[in-house]
Amino acid sequence: MTKLIQIGQRNTAKLDRVIKNQERLEAIVNEQSEQISAIKERLDQHDTVEREIEHEMEGKGKKKGKKVEEFYHVNIHVYIGSILYYVFNINFNS
Repeated sequence: MTKLIQIGQRNTAKLDRVIKNQERLEAIVNEQSEQISAIKERLDQHDTVEREIEHEMEGKGKKKGKKVEEFYHVNIHVYIGSILYYVFNINFNS
C-alpha cells in the first residue's frame, strides 16, 4: 500500500511539473502570438503604402509609356520608309 502511495505521489509531482511547464509554454506562445500579430499589422500597413505608391506610379508610368511607344512607332515607319526609298533609288538608278 505504501508503494502505491509513493507511486501516486511521484505521479502527482510529475503532473505538477508538466502543468507548470505547460503554463510556461502557453505564456511564451501567447507572447509570440502577440508579436506575430504586431508584425502582421506592420506588414499590412507597409503593403497598403506600397500599393498606393504603385497605383500612383502606374498612372504616371502609363502616360510616359504611351508617349515612348508612339515615338518608336513613328520612327519605325520613318526608318522603313527611308530604307525602302534608298534601296529602290539605288536599284533603279544603277
